[in-house]
Amino acid sequence: MKKIGVMLLTLLLSIGFTGRAMAFTVNSSPVSANMWMSYAGGSSTDTFTLKLNAFNPAGANKCSSAQLTISFVGSDNPFDSYSFAGVSENNKNTVFQVSDIMPMIIPISQDGLIRLNSTGQLTFTLTRYCGDFTFKTAMLTATTSPAPVSIPGAFWLFGSASIGFLIMKRKLVTI
Repeated sequence: MKKIGVMLLTLLLSIGFTGRAMAFTVNSSPVSANMWMSYAGGSSTDTFTLKLNAFNPAGANKCSSAQLTISFVGSDNPFDSYSFAGVSENNKNTVFQVSDIMPMIIPISQDGLIRLNSTGQLTFTLTRYCGDFTFKTAMLTATTSPAPVSIPGAFWLFGSASIGFLIMKRKLVTI
């Protein structure tokens, strides 16, 4: 019985020293625009705002990294051999070739992470530079890290009480 108590106490103490909070991922609701961007009649630039779901900017969780995923549908125009677009986010401009096969994944800048942590929102501007295409959807994904958790005082009280009971039991048995 004494060995079980000591093993249990050792297990509880080791869990207290090694326990960590895990990071988790939050997503925004996707923006579905189906916006035609072309030379003739289509939009050449537009601004969008994405808000993270279940994220409380005033809470202890902070965004450690984030990325913007944008998908497009290409045009059937045989004269468009290349289509280029750009995403501007907090004075950071990323230019890329539009592909309807794979979505474009853009990492969010450090300034964008600061804004995400303070408002829970990201505003970006999509610009067409060349070619015809349709902007289909955008989704914001962020990884949040909880604030470090200290070992609570109740754990120390429980541990010292357990040690006291083991010592008291040992003295009672030897009398």
